[in-house]
Amino acid sequence: MAYGRNVAKNVPWPLFGIVTAMDYDTPNMQVMQWNLSLQRQLGIDWLVSASYMGSETSHLWSIQHINPAVYIPGGPCTISGKIVGRRVTLRS
Repeated sequence: MAYGRNVAKNVPWPLFGIVTAMDYDTPNMQVMQWNLSLQRQLGIDWLVSASYMGSETSHLWSIQHINPAVYIPGGPCTISGKIVGRRVTLRS
């Protein structure tokens, strides 16, 4: 069975299927966290303290449907619950 990049372009679209795709060259997600704390004693009875915490995230992955059903407010397909007629590939 062919999968990934080996699937032919003329393969029929499966009805009622949920299909997602992800680029093969997607970089790995990265999460970085750091903190810095400084303390200083002033005189005999005083202490000054300051802290900083930070984080950064990059290359977050997000998956979305390739052929989602389009919501049509109040339309006949929305009321009767027919999703197939609202697919993007079936609309011209």
